[in-house]
Amino acid sequence: MPEPIHIPAGRAVPLGRAALLLATGVMCFLPPFRMWPALKFAPSAVSNRITDYAIAWLLGILVLCGLALAWRSVRWAAIALWPGRTGFDLAADGIHARLGPFGNWFARWTELTIDWPEYLFDLDLNRDDPLPMNECPPISKAPGRLKIDLQLRRLAQPAESHWWPLLEERLRPLLFDDPRWED
Repeated sequence: MPEPIHIPAGRAVPLGRAALLLATGVMCFLPPFRMWPALKFAPSAVSNRITDYAIAWLLGILVLCGLALAWRSVRWAAIALWPGRTGFDLAADGIHARLGPFGNWFARWTELTIDWPEYLFDLDLNRDDPLPMNECPPISKAPGRLKIDLQLRRLAQPAESHWWPLLEERLRPLLFDDPRWED
């Protein structure tokens, strides 16, 4: 098995995502703060209370959306500013991920479910040749909840073209273990 390799988590992309989420969250807060003083909940000749209550509900939903976006921006900013080593370690036994506020996880190579493209099974491939693919197929941990390829695309610092060959040489044996290969 190849030697262990560390794929670091980026800092700039999560910080940019945090800024965009925070800006969107702030924009969700602006309409409620501008419109709330104009609402009249007391009965009067110039007030339509039903409309004011309906607008208040919509403004409350906007505030909740703004809070949710602000919370997500804090998580993305936290991984960008995380003091420890973050990233993915490709070891002989599996993938170790240390992602700060997004948690740590470990997946053995045998636990991975890989959605290989169908055309691979029609080719006459040799076990030693690189796969004729230039992007990572969908990879998940056996239950299917942890989408490993998405986390790599979102958080890995180098582009996919840099880390896919490193991952591909570890995943290649799994292709030949797939039961569809023998058909």
